[in-house]
Amino acid sequence: MVGPFLAKLWQERRGTGWRTPTWIFIALAAGLAVAACVARPPADHPELLPSLSALRAMIVLAMAGGIWSCLSGLRRKNPRRVLAAVAGSCAVAMLSVNLAGNAYDSASTKPLSMILKPILKPEDRIYNLRFYAQDMPFYLDLDLKKLVNVVLYRGELQFGVEAEPEASAERFIDVPTFYKQWTQPGTAYAVMHKWDYELCFSKEQLPHTVLGATNRYCLVVNQANWPKP
Repeated sequence: MVGPFLAKLWQERRGTGWRTPTWIFIALAAGLAVAACVARPPADHPELLPSLSALRAMIVLAMAGGIWSCLSGLRRKNPRRVLAAVAGSCAVAMLSVNLAGNAYDSASTKPLSMILKPILKPEDRIYNLRFYAQDMPFYLDLDLKKLVNVVLYRGELQFGVEAEPEASAERFIDVPTFYKQWTQPGTAYAVMHKWDYELCFSKEQLPHTVLGATNRYCLVVNQANWPKP
């Protein structure tokens, strides 16, 4: 909607065809500003509260600035001023949402990776239980010599597993093999969804200590008396 409007403003030097879309944008911008003020954060995402006030302020300021500039452009019959107002206010609002979105990304394992990274040793084993955290190797600075083991999951990795079954056999394992490896000598860490923790650790009585948790995932180590960070 905004794209064709901007193109129309850029091409049109005369006429009044751009005035109606400008009023539509003003109405939408005002509605977005009001919505930003009254929107409530999800009760199950308390990590959003620190960024919510700043996000609201940035959206309101961006929309208010866009509305003021659009009204100025209408008064002066200057579509180019309206063009700059719409583009600028939308850019600021989208950038603000994008920056604040880091707090909304509950799928990221960065918080747990930051707990694990300073204590991880080359000989330690890492497991993802029933999912694969695409971002974990990046945050842990892992290379091809040390990979994350994946338990009972293929998903987007299915093609690679089937293409090289022998090479991937030791890395992609089932739950019984995981239980066996978990109790072997050496330090092992596992990241999983919280419901899988309840299913595979609490009920199975596996030795472990919870090192950290987010709204979605938790990180455990295979030692019962591990000092918590």
